[in-house]
Amino acid sequence: MKIVKVLVIGCSLALINSCTKLNENFNDSVSTPSTGGGAANVGALLNNAYNDLNGLLTNQDQIFSLEETTSDETLVPTRGGDWDDNGVWRVLHAHSWDVTHGQAQSVFINLGKLESDATTVLAFNPTAQQGAEASFLRDLAQFYYLDLYGQVPYRTVAK
Repeated sequence: MKIVKVLVIGCSLALINSCTKLNENFNDSVSTPSTGGGAANVGALLNNAYNDLNGLLTNQDQIFSLEETTSDETLVPTRGGDWDDNGVWRVLHAHSWDVTHGQAQSVFINLGKLESDATTVLAFNPTAQQGAEASFLRDLAQFYYLDLYGQVPYRTVAK
């Protein structure tokens, strides 16, 4: 009985000490000028957003694979164990992929990076031309999100 009381008191003290306020520091975000971040090179931020397009639109295992291989427009021939890529292309063509499919995850993450980088450009008071280009890139990412996944993750611009 004495052991039970000691355990109850010990667990109670552990629970009381574990309930504290958590202050999170986000170190992976670019701070906006209104929060003391200073002036940013908006041209470099916009260039970073354009660089995000390289893999998305040029690699055959990104948007192309989800847009074309899942339809009858493209069929990737497989000829044996070493050419089969573990059935990746057959899974896409047969529409039998799930959320763990590598290409579906990769495209989702890369579209999110494009949308985030374009939104970051808009947060730093770009020129009219830079703002229009960043808005187009963000809208392009949102179009592919809607077309491929049926939903658009969205965050607002903090100015």
